[in-house]
Amino acid sequence: MKENVIKQVPVQERIYGLDIIRILSMYFVMLLHILLNGGILEAQAFTQLNTQLVACLYFLGVVAVNLFALLSGYLGINSCFKRRRIIELWLQVLFYSWLCLWGMIISQRDLGLMEIVKALFPTVFQQYWYFNAYLGVCFLAPLLKPGLKQLSQASFLKIILAGLFLFSVLGSIPGSDRYGLAGGYSVLWLLMMYLVGAYLKLHGYPHLKNVVYLGIYFLASLANLLISDSLSWVKVRFLHGDDKLFLGVVIAYTNPLLVLEAVCLFIWLLRFPIKSLWLQKSLLSLSPLSFGAYLLQTNPFVYTIITGAYTRLSIMKPWWLVLAVLGLAILWLLAGCLLDYVRNLIFRKLKIVEHCDNLFSHFFHYLAVNLKEIKK
Repeated sequence: MKENVIKQVPVQERIYGLDIIRILSMYFVMLLHILLNGGILEAQAFTQLNTQLVACLYFLGVVAVNLFALLSGYLGINSCFKRRRIIELWLQVLFYSWLCLWGMIISQRDLGLMEIVKALFPTVFQQYWYFNAYLGVCFLAPLLKPGLKQLSQASFLKIILAGLFLFSVLGSIPGSDRYGLAGGYSVLWLLMMYLVGAYLKLHGYPHLKNVVYLGIYFLASLANLLISDSLSWVKVRFLHGDDKLFLGVVIAYTNPLLVLEAVCLFIWLLRFPIKSLWLQKSLLSLSPLSFGAYLLQTNPFVYTIITGAYTRLSIMKPWWLVLAVLGLAILWLLAGCLLDYVRNLIFRKLKIVEHCDNLFSHFFHYLAVNLKEIKK
């Protein structure tokens, strides 16, 4: 059994594949929003070549959330709870929410009172669903980690398989939301992916060739496309629906094929060799900034602006369309990283994170002292 499992890389050795995973996850998010929210994916009939090509891109990239959640588990299982890191992420969310609100105000956009209130308190009103769900994982994971580390490999694997059967296989059956998974937009699903990532870190993964993992990733993506095409045909032929590509449950993050895609791509990237010093430095620079691209593009104000904004691209020649979409996603990612670089400079210059951390520290100390006095 031990011979069939990859041994973990020593702690002191940096795995640059993890940086690639973080950056690629955010790049995929940019790509997905350009295709679906931007209007390209549903601009033409599902039988058109352009639709099929961009659908291929979509099903390759829709693993973004699962991929990032796997990364959280892989890195988080051996790390300690860091209040300061959570505060920094929260301040990062506030920065983008308030910046975009300011942009809407100076551009004289019509804003309702509730839109302004939501932008001022983005976490309270769940303006960034992933951040809210991730917060839940951050507070639950420390309670689980001691127990997970005590489990044998066999016991841990049984829990993973049982969880995936319940939440992925049964959870993907159309109908009522049996476990409150919301198609993967939930704390519970991110926690499930966190557990899978933690398992990969603690116990490794099957010793298969890299090309096998990459092949499974592409085949699972193709299978999703075929399922989507088949359901689209059924919708048109028997239900007399429109001729747009059917997505529905196929693109739910709980889809077993998407889970398989994410795990295989994660393992392949984990083992991806990075020997170029220039590339290593580039990854180290972009990796911590890439989350800013997500916060920028998925801001409700920005998200509304790009809705349907790229529909016209769907009439381009097929391969030019593919290049245009991939290029746009790169531009979004780089713009987000650049903006986050500026934000990071501001935060460090003004020591915003340090000041807020001290404020919270004094608050919790005051709270603890008063609670002791109440008990007395």
